[in-house]
Amino acid sequence: MAEITIGDAHLVSDGETLTIGRRGQRDLTLSLDAAGVAELIDFVTSLATTEFNRRQDFRVPIHHSSGLSVQIRKGDRLISVTPTNISVTGIFIELPRDDWIDFEQDDQMSVILEFEGEKQDHRGVVRRCADNGYGLFFPKSMKGNELDPPAELSRVVMELQRRWMTRRAKTAG
Repeated sequence: MAEITIGDAHLVSDGETLTIGRRGQRDLTLSLDAAGVAELIDFVTSLATTEFNRRQDFRVPIHHSSGLSVQIRKGDRLISVTPTNISVTGIFIELPRDDWIDFEQDDQMSVILEFEGEKQDHRGVVRRCADNGYGLFFPKSMKGNELDPPAELSRVVMELQRRWMTRRAKTAG
């Protein structure tokens, strides 16, 4: 008999039936036979390739010594923020508590990146709200469903990635 708990879901298989229940509520369950399990796997697999796996690029962790500084402009407010990672399709930023703004999903703002004396201004769209910050998407990096980021953004991300990989190799070796 195989068992696993994922979040609040508790799954048990006896080899013939998969029973899914809520942890702590044994009286509320859903049972699937082999055909039902196959359908469930097909459904989850289809989601994994569309809904939950949208990342088409590599996130580069940003260290304080990276040389990247980021500001956001929303209306007449200009706020210096802390980037924690960046990719050619977006950036995760943390706002200072004294300058916190409660953004909502799909809010738009200007994202000003400064790196090695060069400033870039990109439109950012809030895609993820977290307790410590926001995940912003750069819409100009996509042409339809194809990844096609602005060249200047790609250069910055690639240089940050190169530096991160070099730093990582030095600490590993």
